[in-house]
Amino acid sequence: MEIRILGPFELLDGERRVPIDAPKQRAVLTALVLRANRVVPSEELAELVWGDDPPSSARLTLQGYVLRIRRALAAVPDLTIHTEPAGYLLRVDPDRIDAHRFARLIEDAARAATGGDTAAEADLLREALALWRGEPLTDVGSDTLRREEAGRLTEMRASAIERRVDADLRLGRHLELIGELTALVAAHPFREEFRAQLMLALYRAGRRADALEAYRDARAVLTRELGVEPGPRLRRLEQAVLTADPALDPAPREEHSPCVLPPDVPHFVGRQTELARLLASPRTDAGPAVCAVAGMAGVGKTSLVVHAAHRLAERYPDGRIHVDLGGTTGHPMDPAVALDRFLRLLGVWGGRIRGGVDDRAALLRDRLAGRRVLLVLDNAADEAQDRARTLVAQCGHLPLAVRIAAARLAGRPEWTLDRLAGQLADEHRRLDRLAAGDLEVRSSIALSQDALPDEHRRPFHLIGLLDLPEITPWMVAALLDRPVAEAEDVTDALVDARLLEPGRADARDGAHYRCHDLVTNPRRQAPRARSMMSITSATARTTPTPDSSSGASVETPAVRPGRITPFPLRLSVVVVRVRACGSGLRPRPLKSRHCWSTAHMPDMCGISRSSNTSIGSRAARARRATPSSPAS
Repeated sequence: MEIRILGPFELLDGERRVPIDAPKQRAVLTALVLRANRVVPSEELAELVWGDDPPSSARLTLQGYVLRIRRALAAVPDLTIHTEPAGYLLRVDPDRIDAHRFARLIEDAARAATGGDTAAEADLLREALALWRGEPLTDVGSDTLRREEAGRLTEMRASAIERRVDADLRLGRHLELIGELTALVAAHPFREEFRAQLMLALYRAGRRADALEAYRDARAVLTRELGVEPGPRLRRLEQAVLTADPALDPAPREEHSPCVLPPDVPHFVGRQTELARLLASPRTDAGPAVCAVAGMAGVGKTSLVVHAAHRLAERYPDGRIHVDLGGTTGHPMDPAVALDRFLRLLGVWGGRIRGGVDDRAALLRDRLAGRRVLLVLDNAADEAQDRARTLVAQCGHLPLAVRIAAARLAGRPEWTLDRLAGQLADEHRRLDRLAAGDLEVRSSIALSQDALPDEHRRPFHLIGLLDLPEITPWMVAALLDRPVAEAEDVTDALVDARLLEPGRADARDGAHYRCHDLVTNPRRQAPRARSMMSITSATARTTPTPDSSSGASVETPAVRPGRITPFPLRLSVVVVRVRACGSGLRPRPLKSRHCWSTAHMPDMCGISRSSNTSIGSRAARARRATPSSPAS
């Protein structure tokens, strides 16, 4: 629903026009609209409708008008007229009235001007003026309303136009204003402000003679029609044009250049290769340059990027902005909120930031046009040295973990490196020790793990229980009893989540992956009995499988999804079955049925340990019984 009085009277319910055809009824409703949400005494309403000489039956006549208006409004939601003891009250949301929205936007523009945001001031005034559709109140049946209210609204409009033109002149838009100002001068020949603005626009456009001619025309009209000389502003402006006063030149556009980077990292060390790549970003104006830094939690991405941003500050004099998008908190920032923050930091007044992501992105592009701004989107050989290296290794070489270890030492001067290294040597309590204040490795890593979808979280837990130095997709396939292709999807997803790291890529059995020590550490810390509850007790079934050397079928237990069977068979046969059953592949011919098991004995022992402790001993005995031969 919308009520329009800045032009011909209109009452719209959606796209339907609600008919209020009688001029006097429109006058009564317009008077109530102009005083919405407050009681209008019957005497005041009568004066607004009939002027100083209302009829003797004015009160009774008003009651009839209000009755008919209520009938017309019966189907219009959120618009009602209440009868009060003193008069009448129109209850409506003020923003449903165009005249109220116009006044509110004028106030918003004034606040933007006070805050120094000239662009926002101009835009808000332009938005307010766009509500006008013509002369107001021309079709209401009241001379009093047209005289008093229409005149007030018209003056507000003219004043808003003056302010908007002044803002546009301050923004250097003099060329596009000349045509509009010429029309405004013709429509308002006695309004000196429009003539002064036309003179200024012409002068700044390099048309000095035309600016002086505009002054002579103003003086001729004023003296001929009103018998007065131009006012002081016009006379001073004429003198300034004659002398080419530099004060008339457009002021250089002021831009807000924020610097809201986090403090630089003191004593930054390492990452020289990555830092050099960031600092070598394009320095030309060929377009925006984008650099992405990826890595597992705690590896030091934020520290690297913030340090690089401080080093790059001189290249981006128009602003350096850092915003934490919260991607590792479990509550990522909404893109519209992020854009709102960027815009506000760039000096855009809040009242100008409207609409969704697309509108705000367009406003940001407009604000950044022609400027150099850096946007950082985050979330994002003695014994003592040997001890220090041991500590760093125990921290998995993660900068966050090393920083926490250093903080613990700094807070306990009596501690030696040996003491802390001894505490961290216990892998079952290592993550408990790597915490200082609000810094904690466990929570940082847990965020990455918790972000995994269900179909990848369980495989990750099972891989951690294997406690192997490296894994391959076929191992994961055997562990989950899925095709190798699906297992590769799992390993790829874990690599993307920075929970697995690429290992050897040139191995004959395919790509290898490894878990970071601190990433797998939480998995190993859980009690074995509870951890193995997630791996359903093994059940066996026998399936004929061709022997790798003779081609004969061999009855071997099969691995079900999530189950690891304690095979009571020779390890060489078990290995063949794992490769065949878990992935659906046929075993490749080997020079020796024992050579593959010899090469991968540590891996298979790890698998065995995760399933049944006794298997490890059987695997070891099998390895001792296996003749040495090179893997094919």
